[in-house]
Amino acid sequence: MSEILREKQKAEALKRMRLMGLREDFIRDFEEDGKVHICTFQKTYPELSAEDTEMVRQFEQKHHALVYLILRVHTILGDLDSLLYVGQYTEEWPMDLADLKEGYPLSYTVNRGDGGLSEFGSIQLTKTDEGGFIRVG
Repeated sequence: MSEILREKQKAEALKRMRLMGLREDFIRDFEEDGKVHICTFQKTYPELSAEDTEMVRQFEQKHHALVYLILRVHTILGDLDSLLYVGQYTEEWPMDLADLKEGYPLSYTVNRGDGGLSEFGSIQLTKTDEGGFIRVG
């Protein structure tokens, strides 16, 4: 991926994070260090495990995308990680932004138990008491 595209994606990710009303420390960590946080129902995690880091790296490399937040939820289908990301097609960004304004960010959801059930789409969010977000639909 080109460095120019990567910088544009980062600026777009920061715009989306601010639009969502994410905590300022999440935004600052991403802006300064590229750090991606994980939000669950109970808490937020400021550090990715080696496994999480590799999952993000592989996704970004394969899809020329930039992940800016992970939402983790435990379901009857398994543990799901919804990777909120900015894709490579800049012409789609205004549509992605409009969906986000309605509370439906673009996501790639990884089913940690069955990778065959992983998929692209939009998800519905709700804000947590800690200032993070969780997936509700």
